[in-house]
Amino acid sequence: MARRAQRGFSLLEAIVVLVVLGIIGASIGMFITGPMRSAADLAARADLADSADTAIRRLERDVRRALPNSLRVTSVGSIVYLEYLELRTAGRYRVAPSGAATGASTCPDTNSDGFADEDILDFTGTDTCFRSTGDLPNFASIVANNDYLVIYNLGAGIAGSNAYEFAGTGGNKSLISAASVAAASENRISFASIAFPFASPGNRFHVVSGPVTYSCDPVAGQLRRLSGYAISTAQATPPGGPTANSLVASNISACAFTYVATANERAGVLAATLGMTRNTETITLYHETSINNAP
Repeated sequence: MARRAQRGFSLLEAIVVLVVLGIIGASIGMFITGPMRSAADLAARADLADSADTAIRRLERDVRRALPNSLRVTSVGSIVYLEYLELRTAGRYRVAPSGAATGASTCPDTNSDGFADEDILDFTGTDTCFRSTGDLPNFASIVANNDYLVIYNLGAGIAGSNAYEFAGTGGNKSLISAASVAAASENRISFASIAFPFASPGNRFHVVSGPVTYSCDPVAGQLRRLSGYAISTAQATPPGGPTANSLVASNISACAFTYVATANERAGVLAATLGMTRNTETITLYHETSINNAP
């Protein structure tokens, strides 16, 4: 019986098939590569934008806790410094005696009349103690001999109204004493003797824990938060000896802080521009924060 001849692929046929498959694969790759690259670029930009937004939101949250009229901005070369005095708590002081008999929950009875008329904040002379008209938020966290009592801060320009200036007679801030901590449940604040020059129209007082600086350095590519240093009349750039220095954001390529207060010093606007660059992607965010400056 005759055998039928067996046939296979010739070398030429195999080469033709490989060439055709290569052309098809290259064509498919051209359609897929673009969308895949776009998706990767979009994810990178979204991640960069999220990092910048997180940094801006943290800055906004912090400056909303600033002592009224305490924001100040200075640029040194490419570095921008934003400083403010951080609030610990706030409330309203008494302007009329409570009429209660003196005791552990009142200020000392300096005129020996047997009543707690010393629990008001006296602006006719020096004073060392008063009681608030209600509960004090975060009062228990006040650190004795480290926090300051501030009355009617208007910022620079009016003598005795700038909390960055001296403490004591002629100033508007006084060091809180250890007696306040023991009296935390009594809504009483004791402080170093002072004659406050101005009363607050709203009978407000503020307690500040100290200054905070945001340092934005595009050359180093960092936005940092510094705290735990002394209050100084002139803005220190950078502040000396901070005990806390935390990195808020990296990959910083551009930054600008602009603070504008209204003429009556009751409101202000902080405009922040933050640029971030990672690999070949760059984004820029602009954000405005309204600041309540009612002292």
